Amino acid sequence: MSPSHHRPSELERLRLIARIASGMHAEQPLEDLLQDTADALHEVLGFPNVDIPILDPDEPETLVVSIRGGHYKDVIRQVDRIPLGRGIMGSAVRLRRTELVNDVRADKRYVCPPGVQPALAELAVPIRVADEVFGVVNVESDRPFDEADRLSVETVADFLGIAVRNLRLVPAALEAALLLERQRLARELHDNVTQILSSMSLLTQTVESAWRRDPVEGARRVQRLSQLAQTAFAEMRMLLRELSPPPAQSRHISGSSGAELSRRTRTLAGLERLREHALPGALERLLAVMVPEDLKVVLDAAGYVPQRLDHEEALYRVSQEAASNAMRHAQARTLTVTATVSHDQAILRIADDGRGLGTEFRPGIGLGSMRTRIESAGGHLRVTPNTPNGTLIEARLPRADRSTTGAR
Repeated sequence: MSPSHHRPSELERLRLIARIASGMHAEQPLEDLLQDTADALHEVLGFPNVDIPILDPDEPETLVVSIRGGHYKDVIRQVDRIPLGRGIMGSAVRLRRTELVNDVRADKRYVCPPGVQPALAELAVPIRVADEVFGVVNVESDRPFDEADRLSVETVADFLGIAVRNLRLVPAALEAALLLERQRLARELHDNVTQILSSMSLLTQTVESAWRRDPVEGARRVQRLSQLAQTAFAEMRMLLRELSPPPAQSRHISGSSGAELSRRTRTLAGLERLREHALPGALERLLAVMVPEDLKVVLDAAGYVPQRLDHEEALYRVSQEAASNAMRHAQARTLTVTATVSHDQAILRIADDGRGLGTEFRPGIGLGSMRTRIESAGGHLRVTPNTPNGTLIEARLPRADRSTTGAR
């Protein structure tokens, strides 16, 4: 009998992703990364049975199962070789899609390992980057899987796809690619997901007292936690897609430079919110979920004209980082965000009325990330004391009005 599978919280799912992301950049061998991932899927999310088979490079029609987690790690000692034509895992690899089966008894593809009791449900997600498949993340449970389970395992598989691809690059290219992706991933994780997790942590501290005062208010804060968790998942998936290479056919588009292709990939992956709402609408949605009730937000975009999407993304991330800093460090009561466009510049100002920079202020990762984003887009970032108190962050970019056809 395999252990029961508890229903994990959204915060537990995010902790799993953070744990795997950290392991992905620890320069450990692929086998160790896969084993750590299998253990995390069991320990953090409670999946009782875990397999992470990898395609045999010499026999690409065969899955080699040596990495296991949970109950299977304890009771199955041998290495199994499974042809792709057999089982739900093989189907996930062949069809390059997630296979979610909530009643394996009704699915003829299900194969139960010898000597163990059959599970109720199986979820198999191919480990891949674009059209290249490396293996599969397979979990089994004694309860049906839901969409949150699917999203969690698909995100894990996306991470592993990038890790496997990087580890199989030629050594010279590997060193350069890993360095660039580490730097990029560290910045993106800090700017995007870490800020959302920080908001979740602050909000979590208020749920119990709010619930005791008013169950309706408590339920509303729980709903905000759920929205923040969904936003963090979406940011993670968008980041992973940005890190993935474009499909092979896109490399042969006539007249397209590498920078243009990269920009298209980033737009498809992570800028739909800005494409649809422009910077003011996207910031309004972000701050409404991210900022607690005791911090008043004033958003003024009366003089703003939609800018090129990559410029708006830089301004959006600066706002996110600045708001997070005000929430965590400034002890501010009001946060004012102003977006305007002059004849030659797009200007973003984020001001708070908190305790200010102080004499002990030292620039950290967040400020460095903001500066890198703005300067990479040809702009300038300034951080100064606000009047009469607090901190002012000002970002200026060259004016680049958005074309009527959308992203550029």
